[in-house]
Amino acid sequence: MDISRVSPSAYDKYKFCEFSYFLANICRIEDPAGPSAMMGHISHLFLEKLSQEPGKYDDDLESLWKNCSKKIAEENPDIFEKLDQKKLLKIQDASFKFLDTEYSCFNREVLSTEKYYRIPLKYPEFCLNYGQPNPQYLSLTGKIDRIDKIDEETIEIIDYKTGRRAKFMSNQKEKSSAEDMKQTIQPRLYYWAGYMMYPYTKNIKVTFIYLTDGGPYTIDFNENDILDTKEKIFEFYTEV
Repeated sequence: MDISRVSPSAYDKYKFCEFSYFLANICRIEDPAGPSAMMGHISHLFLEKLSQEPGKYDDDLESLWKNCSKKIAEENPDIFEKLDQKKLLKIQDASFKFLDTEYSCFNREVLSTEKYYRIPLKYPEFCLNYGQPNPQYLSLTGKIDRIDKIDEETIEIIDYKTGRRAKFMSNQKEKSSAEDMKQTIQPRLYYWAGYMMYPYTKNIKVTFIYLTDGGPYTIDFNENDILDTKEKIFEFYTEV
């Protein structure tokens, strides 16, 4: 199969089920979002709106949540009708409480929300048309929920999670530790993307916010981890 890009979701989908990856990323046949994903989309949109205009909705969070719910519902009303209202209320409550934490957009300098990136990996091994006059490269793609400026030398990449903090591809209910998370591809690609988007930033933090299951978990990376990530992507690229 010919590929030109890799995202965290595409990588994970391939590792979980190669046929699902083929349908979604080669044939472009996407499964509709299920109830859990839809509830996550509502929370993400709510937090995105607040981050973009933090002073606009201070006294009207309930209305903002309802408007976000309505917008997501219009995309797939049949799925919206099947949502577990108790779970949705739990996510709403957690999203509201998150605003009182140090990670809230009210307490941060937000550089970007829903940041889409597409970054070519300009290494010989990732060249898609080797020997041609205009070389094309495999690209890292994805979307980052939020990027904050912590100080002059530090940025923090924030990713919201509304699901359980469970180990990837595990049938067990064992919680994933920060070290477990470090072995997964999403935070690695976020760090690598941040490293390339903000080349003059000395420190790049990656933090997952489990809104309903434990709160923030920061995964520590440094430049040496990029080599390992690069090897993982090369392995994926050659397999596909």
